[in-house]
Amino acid sequence: MLDMGTGSGLLAEALIHAGAEFVYATDSSRIAVSNARLNLEQHYPSDHCVVQYSNLFDTLSDILDNEELDTIVWNIPFFPGRAPTGDTIAASMLMPPELLAQFLTEARAYLRPDGVIIITSHSRGGPLMDPCRVGAKLGYQHERTYAQETRTGVQTGMLYVNELRMK
Repeated sequence: MLDMGTGSGLLAEALIHAGAEFVYATDSSRIAVSNARLNLEQHYPSDHCVVQYSNLFDTLSDILDNEELDTIVWNIPFFPGRAPTGDTIAASMLMPPELLAQFLTEARAYLRPDGVIIITSHSRGGPLMDPCRVGAKLGYQHERTYAQETRTGVQTGMLYVNELRMK
């Protein structure tokens, strides 16, 4: 499995705890990579997980050694936009919308033919940030497998978990 944008490593840890044989965890923030390494090393030996800096799939081929992935998980920033340089809070919520299409295009080279991409989205992110809509344009089958309404806070609206598979 691959946990793209691992942040603190919490999702990678949950995947291992749920029975994943091995998890590759990546993030485009070097601070997040250091934090995830510390968090994961406290609970899991390195034979269960590796954490590495990567901007999408840029350095993934270095650690995969031509291995295809069963599952890619990405908890994307929900809203379209560009975070100011160095603003880690904004970077956790804003993403240039073209990155979603780039991710889905590049993921094909790493995902097994019968593999699945599990990706979150939010109703307030709009069509540019909707993995089902963007995935359909790129030839993916898609299904919303979970929906939860958020009624308080800044991110009110619907939170979705989406599964995408190659056709």
